[in-house]
Amino acid sequence: MKTSTLTWAILLCFMTAFAVSSQSTTPQLTVLGNSIDLPLSQSYVDTLKSIGFNVQTISASDLQQHQGDQFITILGGPNAPEGVGKIVDDILTQKEKQEVLASPQAKSVYVISSLWADKQKIMVFAGYGKEQTRKAFGDAQGDIIKTLKFNDSAYIDNYTGEPVNVPPLDDTQPFTEINAYQANTLIKTQPGLGLIDVRGVPFYQAGHIPAAVNIPESKMEEGALRNLDKSKTYLIYCGGNSESIRAGNLMASEGFKSIYRLVDGYMAWRKAGFPREKSG
Repeated sequence: MKTSTLTWAILLCFMTAFAVSSQSTTPQLTVLGNSIDLPLSQSYVDTLKSIGFNVQTISASDLQQHQGDQFITILGGPNAPEGVGKIVDDILTQKEKQEVLASPQAKSVYVISSLWADKQKIMVFAGYGKEQTRKAFGDAQGDIIKTLKFNDSAYIDNYTGEPVNVPPLDDTQPFTEINAYQANTLIKTQPGLGLIDVRGVPFYQAGHIPAAVNIPESKMEEGALRNLDKSKTYLIYCGGNSESIRAGNLMASEGFKSIYRLVDGYMAWRKAGFPREKSG
């Protein structure tokens, strides 16, 4: 079965399958690319190796002996050199290729299931050119690593942290940054607090802070903020930092005055052992 999408739902399915299959064996991942794109993956490969993954990088000429590998990441679009483009051209649908080649700025992520082997997952980071491939991969690799590293299947029930002091809002900044312990106290002590998870929908569904509403940062520029009360105090968070920083700056530019941002986001909340829930 072949599936393509621009949403994170399929990406999350890929990562969930990876985590489940890896519970009893050393997790393995194969990265396919050319001499231009493979260096983009070095920090990604190093990070996964440091947390216990067996990662191998291969070129197009090596693919035949790895076609049975269960998890393969491919870097490059149909225009990629050194044989990678031919592989991508063969496995993407005509519609998918048209998406990637629609303009010099085009980029996308595709997940293909059971192409060369049963229960196989192949993730393609495809761009019109090398810069777009870099952006597609760069935008996603942080969330991929967090999803692989922190399997959100185990939830700690009713953890209660000791109250800590929450800093006052700094009106000279677009938002005030707080840590997980301060955020926990803020949630418990601030009546009417607006708690916003700005990650993509599938990450929110897999696990989030109780009572948080999901407004993806990508949707905020499309008008998702217009129905929010600008007089309220808000606490925003993402999986780490980048999305919530962008969201906080955008909210401030739209006239929101009272914004806290959880530093290191949901990852910090998890590490602190505070309650979590999932939906969907």
